[in-house]
Amino acid sequence: MVGGMSRPVPARHRSRALGPLAALTTLATLIAQVGAPPAVAASPVVPAPAVAVPAGANPAAGALPGAVPAASGSLAVDRHTERIAPGVSLTRDRSYDPLGFVDSFLLTADLTGPTRPRLLAQSVSGATRPTELADAAHAVAATNGDFFAINTTNAPIGGEVRDGEPLKADRAGSPAVGLDAAGVGRIATLFLEGTATVGERGVDLAGLNSNSVPADAAVLYTPDWGPGDRGFVGTAGPVTELEVRDGAVSAVRTAGTATPVPAGGYVLLAAGGLAGQLAGTPPGTRFTVDYHARSDAPSPYSLALGAHTVLVRDGVEQPLDPGDANNTSLKPRTAIGWTADRRLLLYVADGSSSRSRGLTVAELATRMRDAGARDAVMLDGGGSSQLVSRRPGDARVGVTNVPSDGEERPVPNGVGLVPPAGSGRLTGLDVRLRSDRVFPGLSRDVSAAGYDETYAPAPAGTLRWRSVPGNLVRPDDAHVLRGAHSGSGLLEARSGSVRRQVALRVLGPLDRLEADVGSLALSAGERRDVTVTGVDAEGFRAPIEPRDVRLDYDPAVLDIAAGPDGTLRLTARPGEDGRGSIVTLRVQGHELRIPVTVGLVDQPLSSLADPAAWSALAVRATASVTGVDTSDRPGAAAGERGLRLGYDFTDQPVGTSAAYAVAGTPLTVPAGAQRLALWVNGDGHRHWLRATMAAQGSTNVPFTFATEVDWTGWRRVEGLIPGGFNPPITLSRIYLVETDSTRRDAGHVDLALLDARVGMALDVPDVPDQPDPAVVEQAAPQAGRAGGAGRPWRFAVLSDTHVNADGGTDSYGYTQTARALDEIVAAGPDFVLLSGDGVDSNRPADFALFQRLIDEHLPPDIPLYWAVGNHESGASATGTLDEFAAATGRPTRQVFDHNGTRFVLLNSTLGSLRRSDWSQLPWLRQQLAAAADDRSVGSVVVAVHHPVLDPTGTGASQLDDPYEGQFLEQELAGFRARSGKQVALLSGHAHTAHVRRADGVLEFNAPVVGKVPYGDAGHGGFAAWSLVTLDPAHAGCAPDRPDPAGLGWFRAEVRPLLSRAELHAPPAVAVGATARVYAEAVDAGQNDRVVPMRYPMSVTWGGGPGLAIVADDPAAARARRRRDVVAVLDLRSGTLTGLRRATVTVTVRAGTLTAATTVGVT
Repeated sequence: MVGGMSRPVPARHRSRALGPLAALTTLATLIAQVGAPPAVAASPVVPAPAVAVPAGANPAAGALPGAVPAASGSLAVDRHTERIAPGVSLTRDRSYDPLGFVDSFLLTADLTGPTRPRLLAQSVSGATRPTELADAAHAVAATNGDFFAINTTNAPIGGEVRDGEPLKADRAGSPAVGLDAAGVGRIATLFLEGTATVGERGVDLAGLNSNSVPADAAVLYTPDWGPGDRGFVGTAGPVTELEVRDGAVSAVRTAGTATPVPAGGYVLLAAGGLAGQLAGTPPGTRFTVDYHARSDAPSPYSLALGAHTVLVRDGVEQPLDPGDANNTSLKPRTAIGWTADRRLLLYVADGSSSRSRGLTVAELATRMRDAGARDAVMLDGGGSSQLVSRRPGDARVGVTNVPSDGEERPVPNGVGLVPPAGSGRLTGLDVRLRSDRVFPGLSRDVSAAGYDETYAPAPAGTLRWRSVPGNLVRPDDAHVLRGAHSGSGLLEARSGSVRRQVALRVLGPLDRLEADVGSLALSAGERRDVTVTGVDAEGFRAPIEPRDVRLDYDPAVLDIAAGPDGTLRLTARPGEDGRGSIVTLRVQGHELRIPVTVGLVDQPLSSLADPAAWSALAVRATASVTGVDTSDRPGAAAGERGLRLGYDFTDQPVGTSAAYAVAGTPLTVPAGAQRLALWVNGDGHRHWLRATMAAQGSTNVPFTFATEVDWTGWRRVEGLIPGGFNPPITLSRIYLVETDSTRRDAGHVDLALLDARVGMALDVPDVPDQPDPAVVEQAAPQAGRAGGAGRPWRFAVLSDTHVNADGGTDSYGYTQTARALDEIVAAGPDFVLLSGDGVDSNRPADFALFQRLIDEHLPPDIPLYWAVGNHESGASATGTLDEFAAATGRPTRQVFDHNGTRFVLLNSTLGSLRRSDWSQLPWLRQQLAAAADDRSVGSVVVAVHHPVLDPTGTGASQLDDPYEGQFLEQELAGFRARSGKQVALLSGHAHTAHVRRADGVLEFNAPVVGKVPYGDAGHGGFAAWSLVTLDPAHAGCAPDRPDPAGLGWFRAEVRPLLSRAELHAPPAVAVGATARVYAEAVDAGQNDRVVPMRYPMSVTWGGGPGLAIVADDPAAARARRRRDVVAVLDLRSGTLTGLRRATVTVTVRAGTLTAATTVGVT
C-alpha cells in the first residue's frame, strides 16, 4: 500500500503507463517538537515539606530510577521477549508518548543461524492471508511485504526474488531490499535483462510479471503471475496479448485478460506500436525467451522485494520529505532491516485504533535505528501491516498484532522465517494458562504444549503438575488446578526430565463478582460471550472458570453454555420480541445479576410536531426552536411536522457552547426502555447531539444520540440509556453541544419522532453497594487535630464545589462549599485537598469568589491543595489553565510530603493526562521511583480530577482514554508491588462517592459538593465531603500475598452535606418479631432529593440502654444471650428484632445530620 494505503492501478486504463510512486517521507523534526515538555509552575511554599517542580524543568530527564531519557520521548509500558525458533526472538512492546500509545512487535533473527529468511508468495498477483503464506512455507513467523496494487492486479509494486529466482522485475530497474545467499543485507537496484523471440522477431523484455507496460514495449508473464487480471495492467495505446504453450503461440488477443498463464508457458503483453507489430502473429509461431535478473549489489539476491522508502543507511536516518502527508500521518507501519552483526530485523507497529496510534515514517526510522539497524527500509503499511508468529509447540501460526482492518488483509508477499526440520523429540514445554491468578477453592484450566529443539510440536507425554511452594494449588486432574492457600510462587509442569515453571498467584478469598457487561439487550438468535471476574478484598482480579459458576435463568428465553476462552456464551432463543430474564451467577456464596432482554419494541415518546411545547435555551450561543415540515423523511406521512433546532455558536467567548430544545413538560421514559431513537436531518457540522435526562427528578443520566452530527439528510439515530438508574427517568432537553472553541459556526438540525425502544421490564432488585473498609461505618465522633510521629492523622477531601460568580453567595455551590469548610474547620484536619472543579468556569470572577470562600471560612493554618479539574480550564476541549494560574498563583501539578505520605497532584483538565500535560507522566514515574527508595516516605496518595472508571457505569465521567486509565493503575500498582508501600488514587468529576480497588491500589472517588449528583442517590449520588485518616502503622504491605492489615491504612468518613435526616421505624414491635428500620436524608437544594443513609455514606447507628447493634452472626448470638438487651438492630439487614418488653431509643448520625426515635417492644 502506498503511504499506508494500497492503491489500485487505474482499472483497465490504457491511455498512459502506471505513474511513478510518490516518495514516502515524513516530518523528521516531529519527535523533537512533541518531546519537549511544557513549562511547569513551581509549587508554592506550604507548611508541609514540599518537593518543588521548577518552571521549565524537563521531568523526563534525570537519574531517578524509572526515568526515561528525554531523547526517547516515550515511556516503556510493557515489554516481553520470547524465543520462538532457533536464533529467532519476538519482542512485544507497548510504549506511551506525547502522541499516544504504540504497540509494536520486533522479530530478530540471527542470519548466521539455521532459521532462514524467505520471500513468501503464493504467486505474484495472488493476494493471500499472511497466516496462509507462513503455514505453506512452514515459517515460524512472517510480516507483510511490499506495497501492492490492491483490488486490481494485487501484484506488488516493486520487484521480487524468491530463492534466487526472479518473480518480478523491470528493465528500467527498481529499488529493492533483500539478502544474498550468505544472508548479507542489501539495498540496491534490481534490473531485468531478457529477450523474447517471436518467430524471427526479437523483442527486448521491458518487464517480468509487471504492473504496467511502457509504450512500444512488452512484458513477459509466467505461471508465477497467478490470478491477477492483466486487464488492470497499465498500458499506453493498443494492446496485444500472445499466449504461449509448448514453445509456440497458442492464442492472440487484443486486450489484457484474466486468462491464466499456461503451465510451462507464457503470456507476452505488448503495448503501443509493438502491439500492432505483433497483432498479426499467427498461432503456432515459435516462441523462445531468455531472461535473468541482476542488481548493482556485489552479490545476487536470494530474497528481494520492493524498497520504496529507505529509513536508515549505514546507521544514519535518511532525510524525508516533510511535505508528504503519507510520511507525517500516524499509521500502522512495517519495516525490514539488519544490524552490523548480522541480525535481521522485522518490525510492525499497530495503528489506526484507540489502543495504538501508529507511527510517522520518521518515528519508524528512529525505532529501527534504536533497534540497532544499520540499514532499514519501510514496507507496506496501513491495513497491510501484519505480523504472524507460531507459539512454541504449535503447528500453525496465528495473528500476533492487531491489523487495523479488524482481520487479516490478503497480501501478495511477505518475509518469513523458516526454521529447519526438527527431530520431533520433546525438549521443552509451553505452559498455557487463561490467567496466572486463581482464588482459593476455585479452578483454573491448565495445559502445556510440547516442542522440540526447533520449537516445533512434539508429543508432551504424561504431564505432572506441582506448585512451589507446594501448598498453593492442588490438581483436580491433568488439566485443572484448584487454588488451595493464598500466596505467590511457581507452577511447574513436568514430562519426564523436561520441566517448565511459570509464575502463579493464589489470591485472597473471593470478595465479590464482576462481569464485563452490566446488562444485555439481544435480538432473537443473537449471542454474546460474557467474562465473569472475581475480586478479592484488595482489588486483585482473576477470571472465573465456567465450571465454578452456578446459574439461574429462564431457559425459555436463553441458552447459556461455556464459551471459548472460559467465557459464558449467552444465546437468545427464537421467539417474540419483548422477552427477558435475569441471569443470576453464584460463586462461593457471592451473587451477580445480569438483566437480559430479547428484542425491543418502539413506544412513541414525542412526535415533536408541536413547537409550542418546546422552548429554546442557549449557553455561549443563540438558539431557536421552530416547527418544520418533515414529510421528506423516509417513511413519513404526508404533512408530517417536526422541530427545527437552530443554533449560532459564532462570536462566543471561550468555553463550551450549547443550544437546547427544552420540553415544557419533561417526557417520562417508559419502564423497560433501553434506548431512545430520534430522526435527525443533519447539517454535517459535526456537533455533539445529546439529551438532558434525570432519574427520580434529580439524578443526571448522561445520554448521547450522536457524538458527531457528521451527516446531511435524514438519519435515525439511537442512544443507549445507561443502566444503574432508578425510575422514573425523564427527558427534559435535546441539545447540540460543542466543546472545541475553534469550531464555531451556525446552522440547524431538524428533529422528528422521538421513540423509546423498550424491552421487557425486568424487576431487578436494588442491591446496595458492597461496603469497602476504606469508608468508615459506625464511627466515633472526631474533632481537633490528630497525628504525631507515626500516629494516625487526618486531611479533608473536597471535590466539585463548582463555585459560580453568577449565583453569588446565595447559590447552591457557594453555600454548600461554605458549609463544608465550616465543618472541616471544626474537624481540625491538617489540610484540605480539593480534587478539581473548585469553580464552575475559568472566569476571574469565579476564582475571586472561591478565594473569598477560602479567606472567610478556612484559617491559614489549614492549607488547601488543588488538583485542577476540567472547569478550571473552562470545561472546553481547547481550554487552558492560564486563567487558573493567573488568578490563584497555584501550580497545575505539584508534589509534597506530609507525615510520611507523599502527595502527587496531577492535571487532567482536558480529560486526559497526556493531552493536559504530557510531561507529568514521566514526572509521575520519577516521583514514584523516588518515593519507593525514600525511607521517610511510607505511602503515596495521587490526586487527579478524572477517575479511571466512571462509578455510575456510563463511562461519561472518567479519563477519556481507557488505556491511559489502565496505565495509571499499572504505574501505581507497580509502585506498590516494588516498594511494599500503600498507594491511593483520589479523584472527583463523576459527582459520585465510590471506592474501587485494583491490584492493591485504592481508588477513592470523592462525592460532589456544589452541583447536581450524577450517580443514583442510593449508590453514592449525594453531596458530601470526606475526612480521611491515614494510619502509618498500616502503610506497609506484603505485595506477594493478601495483607488484610493494609486495609486499615486509608479510612474516609464520608460526611453528607444534606438538609435533614429522617429515621423510619415502627412505634412498636412484638417480642420475637422483626421490623425494618432505615434512615433517609433529604437534599432541599436538589428538589428534595431523597438519599438512603447507607454506604458509601458514613452512617453511625446508636441508641440508649437495651439496644444492641450487631453486624455479624457471633455478635448477634452474644446479644441474644444478654439479659439487658431489649432489642437487636442488625446493620446487615436493617432489621430490629424485639427480645424483651421495654422501650428502646434508636439513633442515626451521618456528619452533622442526626435523627432519633423510640420503639416499644411489646
